[in-house]
Amino acid sequence: SAYNLASVYLYGWFNKKIDKKKGIEWLKKGIERLSTDCMLKYGDICMDDSKENKEYYNTSLGLAMYKKAARQNEGNAYDRLGVAYTLGNGVEMDTKQGFEYFEQATELRSTNGTYNCAVNYFTGRGCCQDVKKGEKLMQLAEDRGSSQAAVWLANLAINSNLGEAAVRKHLEKAVSLGNTDAFYYMALCYQFGWWSYPQDSQNAFSYFKKAADDGHIEACKRVAELYRTGNGCQMDLKRAKEYENKAKEQN
Repeated sequence: SAYNLASVYLYGWFNKKIDKKKGIEWLKKGIERLSTDCMLKYGDICMDDSKENKEYYNTSLGLAMYKKAARQNEGNAYDRLGVAYTLGNGVEMDTKQGFEYFEQATELRSTNGTYNCAVNYFTGRGCCQDVKKGEKLMQLAEDRGSSQAAVWLANLAINSNLGEAAVRKHLEKAVSLGNTDAFYYMALCYQFGWWSYPQDSQNAFSYFKKAADDGHIEACKRVAELYRTGNGCQMDLKRAKEYENKAKEQN
């Protein structure tokens, strides 16, 4: 498909040299064929204000791509529009309009849109605050595969004293969905024996390393210390230095 061919050049798949210009050419071909994946990806590129993307930064075009995908009933396009209006990215900030887009994203089964809609109900951003609706939607977001929702529900269980079983359920769900913060917290659980997890230095090291390899700064520092001491892993001063440097690079 055009999207897959675009990805080959955008990400350097199959040992291809990264060529953003050629990748965008393929995205445009996909857009002509009404590929919503291509619309969203091109929109994301246009909305990226990083220094490396200066040549392609164009919020008007990015929003136009999202709206084009939204007309094809693409839920993730509504989610992106919700974010843009909530933050005032390329448009005048309008949290009410942002919330309405999140609602439409939720109806179209967008996982991230469901999460964002839940957050708005919890905080009252762009809508009347309704914690009960927030909880219901946050659970729906977790069921749809949002690791952020699982972390939110784990924190809610901790702060609301909902019990050990609820904390472990949502924490383990977040871990299974690959959430970096959940890796770090799970490592702490094994290090200190929180929530009835057994103290296990090897498991603690394993989860700290997962988080560190995802770029978690504190996890990088902990992995460096564990490599220095050989706690839960084989002592390796060279690897310790590598993770110390990685922590500095993330700052």
